[in-house]
Amino acid sequence: MDSLKIDIGCGPYKKKGFLGFDIEKFDGVDRVVDLTKGIPLKNNTVAEVYASHFFEHLYFEDFEFIIKEIHRVCKKDAKVTVRVPHFSSFGAYHEHHRLFFRYMSFRDYYDLKYSNKKELFKVVSKKYHLQKPFSFLAPLFQRYWEIYEKTILKYLFPCFELEFNFKVLK
Repeated sequence: MDSLKIDIGCGPYKKKGFLGFDIEKFDGVDRVVDLTKGIPLKNNTVAEVYASHFFEHLYFEDFEFIIKEIHRVCKKDAKVTVRVPHFSSFGAYHEHHRLFFRYMSFRDYYDLKYSNKKELFKVVSKKYHLQKPFSFLAPLFQRYWEIYEKTILKYLFPCFELEFNFKVLK
């Protein structure tokens, strides 16, 4: 299991080549588990984590616990990819969503100047995914994220999804 890869909260859309975890049994789910109770794997065993549209369904306390669980099960330098709806997206306001995300979300785990917590991750990349035909604006908005998120631009050109790519620090 040198290259164990897990897809947490995969639902019926498990990423190919990954072990799928979800709270419900869908086609493709390998392990039905409540991840708010922990990730049922040993420390330092995972090479890659993928979580697409999972974190917005959590309460904040569970969010923080699962971030620490991801860090616990991952090897040093493991890859972690997180995809979440941006708060400006219509899709963010779903009846089952409890958390909202912006460009600087997760910073308490990768940028110590904003937190007194232990740095768990290094940012590899952060990306806005905008609706077509405006997707060409994403690199500009990433460069000037504060202007984008603090002005009307976020509503004129809504971002449907944020993608965070991290490297695990140990």
